[in-house]
Amino acid sequence: MKTRYLLFLAFVCGISKAQVNITTGTYFQNFGTANITSWTNNSTFPGWYISGTFIGQANLSGSANSFNSGGFYSYNCGSDSKIGSRASSSASNLYYGVVLQNATGQTIRSIRVSYTGYQMSLASNGNAVNTISFDYLVSAASPAITAGGGTGVSALNFQQLQSTATTGGTQINWYPCTQSTVKSACIPVTIANNSYILLRWRDTDDSNNDHHMAIDDIEVAFDMTGGTCAVFLPVELLYFKAAYNGAGVDLRWATASEKNNGYFTVERSHNGSDFEELMQVKGATDASGKTEYGEEDPQPLDGISYYRLKQTDRTGAVTYSAIEAVEIRTKNSVRVFPNPTSTGSITVEAAEGALICLIDALGQTVLEKHITGQPLNIDLSGSGKGIYTLLVNSGGQIRAQKVVNE
Repeated sequence: MKTRYLLFLAFVCGISKAQVNITTGTYFQNFGTANITSWTNNSTFPGWYISGTFIGQANLSGSANSFNSGGFYSYNCGSDSKIGSRASSSASNLYYGVVLQNATGQTIRSIRVSYTGYQMSLASNGNAVNTISFDYLVSAASPAITAGGGTGVSALNFQQLQSTATTGGTQINWYPCTQSTVKSACIPVTIANNSYILLRWRDTDDSNNDHHMAIDDIEVAFDMTGGTCAVFLPVELLYFKAAYNGAGVDLRWATASEKNNGYFTVERSHNGSDFEELMQVKGATDASGKTEYGEEDPQPLDGISYYRLKQTDRTGAVTYSAIEAVEIRTKNSVRVFPNPTSTGSITVEAAEGALICLIDALGQTVLEKHITGQPLNIDLSGSGKGIYTLLVNSGGQIRAQKVVNE
């Protein structure tokens, strides 16, 4: 969840250009709300192309049998348009997609692509599987929609959600935007400044796979940092903070925007590496402005605790915040440092009068001593390397801690 970068993307077709400026670090296309009754490449939607015949608008409330022609369609559920296809007969290898030009002045190192795939109808397909395959192509010149040499990304393939054992050529059911799933993946790429990337979907007629399939809500995010696929969850995190309030630990975070956010998980660790779930907090799902969150850890660990925020989007993808450390000292607090030690020496800080027992891996007591008000220095050089258990009895409370002598 890093701050997104200012991007300028150009959409290019042959001689003409349709310039689009993206200021949030993402490109988004939802095909609007109006019925799409005709199609012109790089005009109906700048940068978008199809490879064959556009049949027209499919009226989802009409007779299914009237929409059996193979080709490209638009679909409208209420006021939400989508584009897609039905691969059938001569229309057996249908391509549609968008061409983007990198005009950022930098090299793009990775992109994250997400979209929603819809199965708009069920053909009598004998349980044959209909898959809309995704691939991409990077090129110094604007690539054609049917260009060869694309690289497939299986995580972005959209497969039918419903099937039937019946075989035949007719549509037997319509799904007015009720059968859908979100696809998302991060792709390592190298797109030099002024170069192009084609993001493309292909619908192939594999015999009887004649469902109407569509896509919508396409979002592409770009990273130029070189941290391959290290960004692109749909949340812009402003901050995550953890602070001791005298009784518990206040946990505060805020987002600048959220899209398709699922939930947050606050995780806690005693050593900064082994984290466990502390709580889950529902996200705002979609928010264009600042959203603030506040929770409390009412029973924090004694000593130094480490907190981090895990964010999960609705596709299951996750990312983490930076780690926040909080130190809590009570009268029974125990601190051991350095641990592990490579010098053969450790220092123990505990309450005055506390009884210290150091036990080796064989269960033998190596040291037994009271704290007299000053930190206790323990020399392990004569005890050998290995793992020890430090027991601290303070005020009737016994604490155990692992000590490693490397």
